[in-house]
Parts: sequence; C-alpha cells; structure tokens
Amino acid sequence: MTKRADGTDYLDTHRIMHIIASFVDACCTLILATTGMRRSEVVNLRSGCVSRTAEGPWLNFTVFKTSQASQGDTKVIPIPEPTARAIGLIEALSHEARMYGGHDFLFAVVAGHHFGNRAHLAYPERAVKRVARITGVDASVYPHRFRKSLAMYLIYQDPRNIELIRQLFSHKSLKMTLRYILALPGVHTEIKQIIVAQNVALLTEVVGAALNKKIGGVAGLRVRKTIEESTIFKAKLQDAGKETLVQYVESMLDQGISILHRANLAICMKTPATAEPSPCGHKLLAEAPELHPTLYACAPLNCRFAVFTERHIPVLENEIAFHHKLVAHPYAGVQQKVFSERIIKQAFARLREIDSDHADGFLRTVANG
Repeated sequence: MTKRADGTDYLDTHRIMHIIASFVDACCTLILATTGMRRSEVVNLRSGCVSRTAEGPWLNFTVFKTSQASQGDTKVIPIPEPTARAIGLIEALSHEARMYGGHDFLFAVVAGHHFGNRAHLAYPERAVKRVARITGVDASVYPHRFRKSLAMYLIYQDPRNIELIRQLFSHKSLKMTLRYILALPGVHTEIKQIIVAQNVALLTEVVGAALNKKIGGVAGLRVRKTIEESTIFKAKLQDAGKETLVQYVESMLDQGISILHRANLAICMKTPATAEPSPCGHKLLAEAPELHPTLYACAPLNCRFAVFTERHIPVLENEIAFHHKLVAHPYAGVQQKVFSERIIKQAFARLREIDSDHADGFLRTVANG
C-alpha cells in the first residue's frame, strides 16, 4: 500500500508490476535450479508445457543447444511439485501478456513498454542475477551454474546416475556426459577413480582368463592370441601387475573413452568412437554414438567383440538348458527350433573354449535329461 497526501491508502500500479516481475524471476530461477535446463530451453517453454500422470508432473520442452546433435528434439522429464507450481504461477501471471502479444510462449514481458513480447534470450540470466541480489548472494550466479550443481548432486547421490544425467541434459552420447562430469569441480578425481575401478576389474578378469587359457568368444580368443604372442605385455604384467592395468585405463579415460562393458551374457570389448554407432545396434535404428553396447539388441554368442570367462559358465549353461527345452517342446515351431539349435551350438562352442572338459560333462548331463 502507498499513502496519499490525505493519508488514505492506494495500490501503486508500478509497485504491483514490480512484485509480479519478481515472482516470475523467482519461478524462473526455481525451474533452472531443479531441472538443469539451458537458458535457451527455459525461455522457449510454451504455455501448457506441464502434464500430469499418476507418477506426478512432467515437463515438455524442446532442446536448444549450439551442437546440432540434439537440436530441436522434444524432451519430457519428471519435475518436482514445487517446480510444477512455479510454472503454474507463471502461466497465471503472464496470461494477459501472452494474449496481448499473440503467442503461446510461457515467458512474456509483464511490465513496461514491451508488455506482451516474448522474453529475451538473456532473460533467465538477468532473472537469476536479480534473485541473487535480492537474497544477498555475493557469488557469481548464472543459469549454467545450476546445471552443473544438479549434475554434481546426482553424481554424489550415486555414480550410476550418469545415464540419468545424459537423459536430463539432452546429451546424445555418454561420452559427452562423461566429459561434462569429469570437468565438474571436486568431482573429477572421485568419479574417475570409480570408473577406473570398474574398468580395471573387467580388464583384470579378461587378462586373467587369457593367461589361464580359460577364455572364450571371438574377441576372447583374439585377446588370448595377442597376449600369448606378446612377450612385452606379459613382462609388464609380471613387473607391474594390476598397476599397469590402472595406468592403461586412466590413459583411456583421459581421452574420454570407457573401454569395457559387462553385457547380458558376456563382456563387450568394443567402445564406439564419437562418430560411430553401438556395434550391436539394429541397422534400421537411427545411429547414435554411444559408450556402451545396446543391451536389448546384444547377441554376443557369436559376436566379434564378446569375451567369455569362467564367470559366464553358469549363464551359458542356463542358455543351453532353456533352448534345449524349447526344441523338445511339442508346440515349438520350425523357426523356433532352428533358432534354438543355433543358440545351443554357439553356447556349447563358447563353453568348450573356456573349459572343454566341463563342456563335455555338461553335454552328457543335457543328453541324459
């Protein structure tokens, strides 16, 4: 309220518009802080961008970035209830401005000579700075800082959230997400150690299986042949052991590359480069650079990138037993029987490569029912 000269109170229009603008600034800052969106994505939100399901509110937006990889993609991400309420408040406060401006962008200028216009691309940055000033935050605050803070929070909650961050941040490949995370202050060493440990464990399993001649698969036999023919490699392992593997994995990570993955039946030795698709991606699917095998399309039994070790013996045996029952089933069709017999043949071949005596014993067990 403002006092008139006669002592009566009245509502100051300019003061009201300032309060409304401050509300919109606060809501914009909340959206940035809880979604990790880019400022260009926030300023291009449309009216009606929030939808609801039984699981809660969801935000629909279009990806805007300098790279062409994801430009223009439509994304739907879950958002917390306070964020949904903030967007609802913006919807209400800028409704008249959108009507006047003749557009459906969520953010519209609600005060001044530009009433009704779309918000400027720099609006989110200015809104964050105004909120920081009002709340007494002295540090330099900008929209992208929220994005990094959210990534840091998710990683510290659980390092396995890398895939979640990739989806949330609209990265086409895990390589970009990994590079992004490793650049975060205070995160690089911790996350790198976790990834190194994961890769070293797999690499140790592969190398140990090759040295013990308990390895199978097209890639597994290739690794065994390489190690057997390389006196230098064996000498380095004897001199440094696991330390050599750690150094090797670290050097790969310095290039933004993750080298090994545990797939559904084997270990995948193939990591695509930035410009190539996952090795097992279906030819009809859109190619997307990835740092991991496409697990739902993974068929490793005869794959040139697959490695099988003693650890996979129970899985291979289960695969054989399952398809053996399918072949014997009275309702199995011809195509199913042909497919199952091929799987059985390939799985037995992998078993024999790992341990021929064990494979022969299991074969007799299956033959006897």
